[in-house]
Amino acid sequence: MRSSDKHLSKKETHKNPGPGKRLVYISQVLGGACLLALFMLGILAWSPALAHTRTAGIAHGGTGHIYGRLLDGSKNNSPLAGQTITLQVAQGNNSKDAQTTITDAGGNYSFSSLSNDKTLTYAVYIRYQNANYSSDSLSLVNQPEQKVDLTVYEATTDSSKMAVIESTLLVKQVDSQRHVLNVSAIFAFKNLDGRAFVGSLDATQGRPKALFFPLPAGARAISLQKGLIGYRAIQAGNGFATDAMVPPGDSEFSYGFEVPYTGTSFNYDYKAIYPTLGVSLLVPTQYHVSSPDITPKGVVNNADRPYNLYTAANLPPERQVVMKIEGLPQAPESVTGTGTGTSSGLNSIWVIVLIIVLVGLVILLWNIVRIVRVKMGLEPEEGKREKARGRGSKHATAEKKATSRARHEDEEAHSSSQEKRRKALMKELLELDKEYEASKISKSAYQEKRNKTKALLRTIMREQEATR
Repeated sequence: MRSSDKHLSKKETHKNPGPGKRLVYISQVLGGACLLALFMLGILAWSPALAHTRTAGIAHGGTGHIYGRLLDGSKNNSPLAGQTITLQVAQGNNSKDAQTTITDAGGNYSFSSLSNDKTLTYAVYIRYQNANYSSDSLSLVNQPEQKVDLTVYEATTDSSKMAVIESTLLVKQVDSQRHVLNVSAIFAFKNLDGRAFVGSLDATQGRPKALFFPLPAGARAISLQKGLIGYRAIQAGNGFATDAMVPPGDSEFSYGFEVPYTGTSFNYDYKAIYPTLGVSLLVPTQYHVSSPDITPKGVVNNADRPYNLYTAANLPPERQVVMKIEGLPQAPESVTGTGTGTSSGLNSIWVIVLIIVLVGLVILLWNIVRIVRVKMGLEPEEGKREKARGRGSKHATAEKKATSRARHEDEEAHSSSQEKRRKALMKELLELDKEYEASKISKSAYQEKRNKTKALLRTIMREQEATR
């Protein structure tokens, strides 16, 4: 055999190894890809815990100082000694109870050496006689030292000195596809007692002495909002009851829900639970309301949108007002949809993330196999050049389109993902309440989990208000 033939034979042997060597090589590549997949999944599982721990650790080591006094508003703002004050730190969607302290004889408390990181916010709170009292969110960037006095009140279950100054029922949207009304309810209370009304959901002695709110028949997907976050709630008749607190003076509560309708109208049955000075119903201007119990007041603007306003006044407890909303988009005569409730948004997000990671790993594996095939000479050289040129042009175009589409989808998904997360946390609060009532968890564990969940909800609601 000639020398050139020998060299040619060696090249061909190098480019085309035997079937056994190919199998071993590909097996090694596949094994490496599997290990990489397990590594990525481990990072995803570990990252939430890492983020939570990181938030707790960076709350110290700065010049920040939060201090103040704990006062009893039912006793002329006299100081309260021996009470536990908790400092909570939040970063993004993560929050944690960072420190606790006991008030001294003068009701004083203090948290020092706090981080001035601009990404951190703080709040101080106390649970006093089954009611939650909390400060606003605090940033220590521009003002490292801040005084925050907390005022609490003696608790009572006597609601005889409470009245509803105004209840506002706002039909924000009519969903013509699902045939439901999206409604926001806002209640302005006046408590003339010097003590805070603190509801109880204990029904062993009959009707619980709780704070009650009405709902129309068929209401579902209820979301507790201002004044109700962090408290328990149960269904009670045509409405719900909660152990929320009503402090002396003026306070406001709000919640949302959706309710299905049939045909082209909906009978909104409103029942006054407390003495009510005024009821306002607002509906979009393309719809109207008929009722002998209400008075039309013309068109008003709310959040830069026009609404038809209808009012009723001076309703005693148990007084019922029937308001017929007419002109709605035609709906089937029988609507049997199930309530959406509070979905498990967090679980859905993680499932989507895992799917994306797995798809990415499949693409990576395909590219690795293709590179192996090129190295092993299983593709003609000229064919590779032609495919590479074609793929390069197509990939550049596809990448531009994918980037534009992803940016648009991210903007639309951001708002809905926050709402799903908020609903998921509300559901978690309700489930935690049920476990506590069933004595499945201890009081300390219940309070710790409830406080953490409440902090997350507060953070999400601040972000939602900031984007509106």
